[in-house]
Amino acid sequence: HQRALIAALLGRAPGEPLPALPGSTCFVPPPQVPVAMPAAVVQGRPDVQAAAAAVEGAAADARAAVAARFPSIMLSASAGGAAQAFSSMFTDGNAFWSLIGSVSTPVFHSGALRRQQQAAVALLDESKAQYRTVVLQAFVDVSDAINGLQADARAEDAAVRALKAAEQSYAFTQRQQQLGDVGTFTLLQAQAAVQQARLQRSAAWAARLVDTVALYQANGQAE
Repeated sequence: HQRALIAALLGRAPGEPLPALPGSTCFVPPPQVPVAMPAAVVQGRPDVQAAAAAVEGAAADARAAVAARFPSIMLSASAGGAAQAFSSMFTDGNAFWSLIGSVSTPVFHSGALRRQQQAAVALLDESKAQYRTVVLQAFVDVSDAINGLQADARAEDAAVRALKAAEQSYAFTQRQQQLGDVGTFTLLQAQAAVQQARLQRSAAWAARLVDTVALYQANGQAE
């Protein structure tokens, strides 16, 4: 099952030969566990960037909806009111006549434009709320990863000390067994305790690697 999952991650069909996989010694966790990280680290997360882009797009739509409610008037030097006769001031070819038409159009559709503006503003508010939710979740992910790494460091330190104590106890029991003070069963128990301590150390080390990856993911870092 694990080999099939690895093949899928590599873009290969299950059952295909896999490349040489790195050993456990190739994975080295960071030497120091971060206690706190700046808020800027979450800016690179794809979900935060997508939410920010949605806010920017909604803001642009809201600005466009507001601008649509007001006529855009451009006057030039040729748009004068000179005419040979007063009756020709409002003919179809006069600039003022065209200007009046362009000004009146948004007024006639003010109800629809107002609703369009309200909808754009509502979408902007929704995008802001979604952005806030995404950013807060990003901070939660980073905080969980940091707390996990700190707990992993303590657990690994305890596992290392437990393994050292188990190995010392096994060496002492071996010496006792050679002197005839204890039997083989006691020696086997001490040996089993060493193996159990090694398993616990390996589990703590693996948990630290997993949480290290989680911290990189929470920060939006690909590497």
